[in-house]
Amino acid sequence: MKRSSFLLLCLLPSLALAHEGEVHADAPAAATTTTATAPTSASPQRLSDGSVFVPKPVQRTWALRTALAEAGEFGAAVELNGRVVIDPALGGRVQASQASRVEAPARGLPRLGQRVARGEVLASLIHIEDPVEKARQQVMVHEATSQLDIAQRRQRRHQDAPGYFPRREVEETRIEIASLEKRVIDLKSSIAGRETVVSPVNGVIAAANVQAGQVVEARELLFEIVDPQRLMVEAQAFDARLTETLSGASASTPDGQAFRLSFVGGGRSLRDQSLPLLFRIEAPVPPLALGQTVKLIATTKAQAKGIAVPAAAVVRGASGEPRVWLHEGAEVFVPRKVTVQPLDAERVLVGEGLAGGERVVVRGAQLLGQVR
Repeated sequence: MKRSSFLLLCLLPSLALAHEGEVHADAPAAATTTTATAPTSASPQRLSDGSVFVPKPVQRTWALRTALAEAGEFGAAVELNGRVVIDPALGGRVQASQASRVEAPARGLPRLGQRVARGEVLASLIHIEDPVEKARQQVMVHEATSQLDIAQRRQRRHQDAPGYFPRREVEETRIEIASLEKRVIDLKSSIAGRETVVSPVNGVIAAANVQAGQVVEARELLFEIVDPQRLMVEAQAFDARLTETLSGASASTPDGQAFRLSFVGGGRSLRDQSLPLLFRIEAPVPPLALGQTVKLIATTKAQAKGIAVPAAAVVRGASGEPRVWLHEGAEVFVPRKVTVQPLDAERVLVGEGLAGGERVVVRGAQLLGQVR
């Protein structure tokens, strides 16, 4: 009896080891059930309902920013195509008056971007004269010189006999001599064929189309001078009533630079079936080039209801429709289709699809659409 009890005690540890590692039906399930219902990955994921799960560390890396949508009334806007132009009061163009050969001044021809002052010598032009025209001018010089010599002799006779000749004749002779002297100087300068080109305004050389020794034709553009801080934008409008309802304007470049504009005036004569509108760029003026195209948003006095959001908050869906991303949870973002219209260079007006008080992604929305 004692022997059997001893054997039973020896077998008990073995039986306990045989049950280790087995999963019983009544055992509680491990934490694996939680991973099947909620994403725990450290990378963004698109969920089955179309929303996007973005962990907090990724949100900080992407620099996502949100803002509450606020409804209100805003000035209705019209989008126009604009072009950067020179301010006619502060810019100038230097052109050749006739066919000439360019000669550089002592310090050389001005370079692009060089600042020049009004009256500063830019270049010299040596006129290229037609032989027949040059001979005709020489004949005119000889005639004017002969007339001047005769008048000067008459004046000497008046001086040798003061009081003998009528005062009127003496005065006419003096005026004639002054006129002939000026005429001779002008004719000789035209024969010499040299013209000094000077800057008409203060500014920066925006275009330099000459080199030393280059032959240029009449009216050919030599230099263009602008003030980079006083540029303007010209736009084309197809509604003449727009000039009467404008209340403000802004513009943006293709790379996203936005700047404010002030309306200067509009034309009353059609140009290419449109009316030109002129706007002045308000400070601070971004780096712009003459002729550069910009998107101009003109705000009118008419009011429109909606929700103003940054233009960067609106992205395009797979089929090209505009949409915004709503921040519905700490790490969940949902797309929403909307209808938009321009408001200014930095904002758009959402008409449908968005309500006031909803939190909208205003920066980094483009990245959310790339999550797969």
